Amino acid sequence: MNRRYLFPALSVVVLAAVIALATADPSRDPEALGDLGSVADALGVPRDAGGSVTVAAILQAIADRVPVQADLPRILHSPCCVEPGNPASVAVEALPGSICTITVEYPSENLSQAKGLQERRCVPSTGLVVFTWLVGSQTDPGRATISVNCQRPDHADTANAEALLQIGCDGS
Repeated sequence: MNRRYLFPALSVVVLAAVIALATADPSRDPEALGDLGSVADALGVPRDAGGSVTVAAILQAIADRVPVQADLPRILHSPCCVEPGNPASVAVEALPGSICTITVEYPSENLSQAKGLQERRCVPSTGLVVFTWLVGSQTDPGRATISVNCQRPDHADTANAEALLQIGCDGS
């Protein structure tokens, strides 16, 4: 499945409900705290020996389901333009240990087969990866689309980032 690392819709609704419950003033509205049991059950939060559950336990269960750094991968550097026959480099930040692939679709709608566009593992300590390839000397001018797809080794989900690259710096 190909999707961004974002809150699942249900978690957003549940999180809003839990925040409302946690910030309610029981002296003004005793019913506002309601029963957190159904929320806890939906999230699989275990109850204590007395059958109770805390707001903190529910928030932790939601946090455990939300991947860290939801905005990754992110293209940190991509050239605005490159002349045919010259190298291009794209620097990407992803979750550490991710395996990233890159595709470059040229204005002719052909995918680049250039060396340097092979799958790469991000640096474990920083999550950085750099792809460098040579734009063919016969590549048509126009806009190319760069797509980066990253997958963490411990997740089935993938995440994408895209950038545009002008082939031919004179704007043609």
